[in-house]
Amino acid sequence: MKYSIIILLIFLNMPLMAQIKGVDIYGSSDSLDADFENQSFFINEVESDNIEIIERNENTGQLLKNFHTGKDNHRYGIQVLTTPDLLDASKMMGFEFTYGNKMDIGGWVEFLISKISADFSQVAKTHSGLSSPSSELDQTSEDILQLGLGLGYRSTLIQSFIDNKYFFETTTVYATYNSFDENFTGQSYKGPGFRVEYGLHRRLSIGQHIGLKLSYNLSSVKRPALSEGESGKERSLVLRWVGVSVDFALYF
Repeated sequence: MKYSIIILLIFLNMPLMAQIKGVDIYGSSDSLDADFENQSFFINEVESDNIEIIERNENTGQLLKNFHTGKDNHRYGIQVLTTPDLLDASKMMGFEFTYGNKMDIGGWVEFLISKISADFSQVAKTHSGLSSPSSELDQTSEDILQLGLGLGYRSTLIQSFIDNKYFFETTTVYATYNSFDENFTGQSYKGPGFRVEYGLHRRLSIGQHIGLKLSYNLSSVKRPALSEGESGKERSLVLRWVGVSVDFALYF
């Protein structure tokens, strides 16, 4: 049930349309002058998932920042991942690399490489092929390699709740291929899955952002048969975990 709620919350945050927030850059110069006389002024123009930011010093009028995220074409990101229960952070740790390529029609094509070490209990609950005590199995450190290809969307809907023009959010859905090395038996499991991810980020500059991501992962993996009569159920395993990660990215 808790996993279903997490997926629902992620999709509820996916915007159905772009928002426009700030002043109209095509408005009269008088309105801009009025803003400038009051303090530094900002222009936020959202075109699909893009924001233009112009910031001037309130006293001198010097241009401090001027960039448009519509110029983003490539994004390279690194993430450090753990479990949402920080008291059990030592039971799941991982490092991830992501690459995003912006499409002309909007949205992003996303590629993911993830390497995770986690206790069995953090990523799976049952293993029909093992008869040893569950406590011993649950505490076994396992290795997961995940490759993902997906589609992502970037928006500024979060600015309706956070009054800061630098914040934005991302929603991504991946199809994944997973390799699970089960170290209790020394067996290797492989199989497909999917990953749903929601991210909250802050743009640092024209070329950088930091943020947090929440992901839900589900996959069905299988190992080769050890004997002629072994059924598919006996050599199959369902992996399921939720991860939270710190995200840093560069744009080109």
